[in-house]
Amino acid sequence: LMARVAANIKPGITDKEFLEHEIKKWLASPERKKQIEGEAYYDGTQDILTRERTIINEKGKLEVVHNLPNNRIIDNQYAKMVDQKANYLCGQPVTFDTKNTKYGEQLTRVFSKKMQRTIRIAAEKALTGGKVWLFPYYNNKGTLSFAMFPAHEVLPFWADTEHTELDCAVHLFPVYVYDEKGNEDIVFKV
Repeated sequence: LMARVAANIKPGITDKEFLEHEIKKWLASPERKKQIEGEAYYDGTQDILTRERTIINEKGKLEVVHNLPNNRIIDNQYAKMVDQKANYLCGQPVTFDTKNTKYGEQLTRVFSKKMQRTIRIAAEKALTGGKVWLFPYYNNKGTLSFAMFPAHEVLPFWADTEHTELDCAVHLFPVYVYDEKGNEDIVFKV
């Protein structure tokens, strides 16, 4: 890791120990929990689903009532508002006005309909998780492509305090493992 990151840690700690410590701290961080909650809320997993109907009993304490209906209706206004804002920000196609026609053609090729759809989905993910990560790469055909990672899967290490230069990043992603009985288990890989 870069000297700037290494200067902020205990002397004698290895890079591996430093990364393990930072990943453990990040996994339990309030920011990451909010990012996961924002995405779950958008997907319809909301607090109303865990609500129980209660009354105040004779002793003045809340008590769960099981003999009354406990209807839970999800009207996902949050998802509607996120979609509306993402459409407002990224709904129109990106256009270019340049004197150099070859340059304009190259830009149009990079910002294709697929890329514009990726930008719109990235805006949606950024609104629900606070940020999103786009990873540029070249696919099998040699075309510039972008992989999108939600904020709760990437731990960045910045080279500067303004967060403009990325030293490195850890991508933590779930891998679904099945045993011989078909039971699913999730293992996280770095």
